[in-house]
Amino acid sequence: MKCDTCGKEVLNVKRIILEKGYDRTQARAIYNCEECYKKKETDIEKRTQDKVKGENK
Repeated sequence: MKCDTCGKEVLNVKRIILEKGYDRTQARAIYNCEECYKKKETDIEKRTQDKVKGENK
């Protein structure tokens, strides 16, 4: 399998579909290697937290 983000050939890929504040059910499927998945997950968490902080001001 190939990571859609970095292009590396890997045995397993992951995809984030639904998460609090994050809905990609209608988006094109992007599958990530473990490293890219973790980075994407961290980025989503940060954006979600920033959004919540902005709403609480």
